[in-house]
Order: sequence, then C-alpha cells, then structure tokens
Amino acid sequence: MVEKKKTGNKKNRRWGLKMAALAILFCILFIYVALRPSKEYVEKAKAVVEVRQHWVVSVGGKPVLYFSSFSPDSTCQGITLKADSVEPAVHLTSAVWSHLLPMIPWSPGRIVIRDTLNAHFNPDATSLVANQIANIDSALKTMNDEDGELRYYLRVHDVQDEGYNMIADYHSNLCQRINIYQRALKTLQTIHPNKKPMLLLVTNYSVLHTDSIGNTRTEPCKMVWAKGGKIRLRAKNHLLHKNATSIWRLANAIDTIVGKDLTPKLPSGPPQEGVHAYKADDGSYYEGDWVQGKRNGFGFAIQGNRLRVGEWKDDVYKGERLTYTTQRIYGIDISKYQHEIGKKKYAIQWNRLRINHLGTISQKRIDGDVDYPISFVYIKSTEGTTIRNAYFANDYTQARHNGIRTGAYHFFSIRSSGKDQAQYFLKNTRFNKGDLPPVLDVEPSNAQIRTMGGDSVLFSHIRTWMKMVEQQVGVRPILYVNQMFVNNHLSQAPDIKRDYDVWIARYGEYKPDVRLSIWQLCPDGRVTGIQGAVDINVFNGYQSAFEEFLSNSTIP
Repeated sequence: MVEKKKTGNKKNRRWGLKMAALAILFCILFIYVALRPSKEYVEKAKAVVEVRQHWVVSVGGKPVLYFSSFSPDSTCQGITLKADSVEPAVHLTSAVWSHLLPMIPWSPGRIVIRDTLNAHFNPDATSLVANQIANIDSALKTMNDEDGELRYYLRVHDVQDEGYNMIADYHSNLCQRINIYQRALKTLQTIHPNKKPMLLLVTNYSVLHTDSIGNTRTEPCKMVWAKGGKIRLRAKNHLLHKNATSIWRLANAIDTIVGKDLTPKLPSGPPQEGVHAYKADDGSYYEGDWVQGKRNGFGFAIQGNRLRVGEWKDDVYKGERLTYTTQRIYGIDISKYQHEIGKKKYAIQWNRLRINHLGTISQKRIDGDVDYPISFVYIKSTEGTTIRNAYFANDYTQARHNGIRTGAYHFFSIRSSGKDQAQYFLKNTRFNKGDLPPVLDVEPSNAQIRTMGGDSVLFSHIRTWMKMVEQQVGVRPILYVNQMFVNNHLSQAPDIKRDYDVWIARYGEYKPDVRLSIWQLCPDGRVTGIQGAVDINVFNGYQSAFEEFLSNSTIP
C-alpha cells in the first residue's frame, strides 16, 4: 500500500507540472496575442534615424588624419587634419521605436535600425596610407594647375569684371584645399609601415522626432547592441515614444519599415534651371547659369589648367565679353599704311592721339564714350630680309618723346630662314631700355605653310627667330598670330604656346580663349591724329597688371 501511494504522488506531481506548463504557455500565448501590434500601430511607431560617419587614421592610438568617406575608387573624400572640421557622411534611415522589454510597455524606449550602412568596409590601413599618398599627390598636381590658371585670371581682371568675385571665392576655397592636402600628404609620408596605422570608423546616431508642440527635434542616441543584422539604439535622455511597440513582434513588419534609405537623393546629371555649381564625371567644374539642363548664360568652367569664363549657349562656350571702359589699357600698332593712303602721305600728330572709335566689324559692350588715351604702340620695323619700314625711326622717336611705351615688330616671311630674318630685324631696329618686348608677326596662309614644308618647318624657323632675338635684346619676344592660326596650327607647337606670350588678332565680339598678352580687337578703329583706319589693341589686364608687365617684360 505504501508503494502505491508513492507512485500516485509522482503521477500527480507530473500531472501538476504539465498543467502548470500548459498554464504558463497559455499565458505567454495570451500575452503574445494581446500585445501583438497591429499594422497601423507599427506604422505609428516608425522613426527616422540620422547616421553620421567619418573615418580616422591613427598611429599609436593618436589620430593623425580624418576623412568623411571613400569614393568608388577608394580615394579618401573630405580629408582634414582636425576632428572638429571633418564633414561626416550623413545618411537617413527608417527605424522603429520599441520597448526595452517586450512585455513591459512602460519600459524606457529603444530604436531599432538595420545594420546595413557600415557595409563592414574596412581596408588595410597600411595599404590605404600608401594609396592615399599617390592619390593626394595626383590631386595636388591638378589643383596646382587650377591655382596657376586662376591666379593668372585674377591678375589680369578686376573686381568690376563679371564673374570676378565668383572666381575669387572659388580660388580662395581651392587654396584652403591645397593647404589641407599638402599638410595631409606630409603627415601620411611620415607614417612608416612598421608603426601599424589603424583605420577606425566613427559613427554617431540621432533620432528625429516630433515634440509635444509639433516641432521636429534631433535627439542623440547611443548604440546598445548590434545583433542579427539589427542595431538597437537608446535615446540619451531615455526618451520613450508613446507608440513604441514590441520589437520581437516586428518580424513581419521589419522588412517593410526598418532599414529603408531615406537620404534625399541628389538629382543625377547636371542641374536643370538657375545658378548652380556642378562637377562632371570627367572632373571638370562649372558654376553659373543653367537652362533646361544646359549651360546657358554666364558661368565659368575649369579643369586643370583650362579655365573658361564668359558666356555659354547650349553647352557651348562662346567666350568672355569685355566691357570697354576708360580703366582698360589701350594701344595701337602702325606701319607705313598710317602714313600712306593711296597716293597721299600723312604725318602722325603724336601730341593729339586719342582712340575715338573701336571699329564696326563686331558688336562691343562699351561703358561711356570712347575717348581713350594710347598707352602703348607697336611699330613695324622689318619684313623678311629685304623690307624696312621707312617711317619706323621717326615714329619710334616721336612715340617715346610723347611718353608712349613703344615696341617694334617683324613681319615673318616664308621665303627666308628664321635665322636670316632675325639678323635682319636686329640690324635694322632700334632698342632701348624700357621698350616693349619685340614681336614676331606670323600670318602665313595654310597654302603658304604647306609650301614651306608644313607646321614642323614653320615652327622650327619661329623658334630660331625667337631665341636669337631674346639672346640679343635680353627679353623674351611676343608671338603675334590670328585666330585661324591658333585654331589650326598653334597646338602643333605646345612649347611655343607654353613659353611665349601671345598677341592675337581676333575681330569678334568675344575675347580670345588663349592666355594672351595683347588682343588686337579691330583693324578699323579710329584715332584722333591719324588718318584712316588703325588697328586697336587692348592689353590683357588693368593698370596694376600693365605696370607689372612693364617691370618684368620690357627690355632691360
């Protein structure tokens, strides 16, 4: 009887345990169903989290470099040496408010996001340092090219010119970037691989929420844990959202709510309308007017040492339009044709010279009346090896006597060598201290260039003439050409294009798109004191640039 009683008690205990387990399971199931959030409730629990990330390169535990992100080719973007000046990459992602404990609705709030933003991209720090040294060095070369081109532009323009302030601002920012890149390069070059640099990703979270009066607030968050592809955050002030739900019941909703990228998408391609800055895939930068997705109106584009400032039409660069004022530096060039018109001969009244008309071949934007003093004059001296300007000596003397800066030019002939023509020019031309640099006037037609053997032969003669004259007079000559010569031939001699200032004849509305010294803007101008038409020229720069030119480029 005793054994049977003991056996019965065991059965009863087992039965009791089973019933208790069923009761607990029933309670859990009840709570599970009771707390299961509806779709509408889950929608109300949605949140937006701002994720701000940047990278840190550290050596021996000490940060030495910061940057915001990687480009597709693994180049560091937004490099800086100071933590407070780094501009982090910013993402907005969808999230959901949840309870700390699934079944305790009043527990402090949490925010859940997907762990998709970090992408676990963490390249080897030693390799990254080596790659960035090469990348920064290459970027500095491009930026230095831009710097040289922009400095040239700012030197020959004035604040009154359209676009000057825009380009000055761009150049100021460029100089800051160059300084940062130079310092960053120096820092990276001091990191020896044995020092084992570390690459760290710094991430900060904030939740965007609406307060009681309807204002959007940003509340910093701290990451509590990351598990199972999800990150749980906690608002630092233990903020609890009134619609927080049970994250363990979000299995069906998490795919449609949590982890969506809410970062505003920048429009792809160029801007459509208005004034905007845009960097194209080829690295070129444009800032200015856009109409229907094309550059239309005023703007400037730069890529390396190529700067284009002025007017654009349907993405085509038309050129820079000058405004002609009394502040610009004007000059003329003359030959026997300013003394001989038909069978009549005329003297130049040097004490009366004033420019009173800028020609009629092209439209010109003129501010005020045309009544400009003549600041410089170029006088033809020789041509080929047989022709001399009979009026050169007297015109040269009179121009200097009247305080006009004076220079001489030689008209190039295809019938003799550059050496012989240089010798002829030097023998028959007067040179004095302070005179403008000599000029070689090159105007052969395409047929004439072919006759003498092509571009290579022509430029060989030009080089010879320029070098001989420079050695004799002590200053580098200027090359005078027309726009067609620039378009068709000058690119065949990059050394000449690079090493010599250009004086160009272009009788259009827009300024020539070359780095020039003087622009001959019309052949049919009018000058008080000279009979007939006169070539009118404008110096590429204002008074300060002209004075610099006179100090550095005239005959010593």
